[in-house]
Amino acid sequence: MTTTVKDMLRTHPAGLGGVDPAALERRVEERAACAQACRRCADACRALPRTLA
Repeated sequence: MTTTVKDMLRTHPAGLGGVDPAALERRVEERAACAQACRRCADACRALPRTLA
């Protein structure tokens, strides 16, 4: 994913307005990893059998 994020930031038509591209890239990748972990967790929860209390 690093190349894709890096390319998107490098080619953004409006520029980054003084934002550090390396720091922004890290943040985007961290958020994407978090979202993937959440999705896996939710999928695992949905796969569990439902029980009535």
